[in-house]
Amino acid sequence: NFDDEISNRTYFSLKQVEIIKHIKEELSNNLILDVTLDDLSKRYGISKTTIKNCFKAVYGKPIFTWWKEYKLQVACNLLKDSDDKISHIANKVGYKNPSKFSSAFKEYIGITPSKYRKM
Repeated sequence: NFDDEISNRTYFSLKQVEIIKHIKEELSNNLILDVTLDDLSKRYGISKTTIKNCFKAVYGKPIFTWWKEYKLQVACNLLKDSDDKISHIANKVGYKNPSKFSSAFKEYIGITPSKYRKM
């Protein structure tokens, strides 16, 4: 029922949406940031629940799912466009452990970073 669908939607204020856009921009520009929902909540003066719900409403994915996938997309570009060692690329996108990076990459892209680079 269309009316039920509308009544189940959560609406966010323009201010909340603006804050979520700032958070996304901060995460996009600081791939090595070690940040939690608590950190973001305190920094931006917005509840963790609002961050989670509003981010998903605006961008279609949970915040940390989006950020992980964003980092891995950046890694794809770096693998194709640079000769950096894979371990350096892992560091650039916030992975301190190259094997964790490789397994996250393979899970998301479907192949290892070294195979991806050779494609």
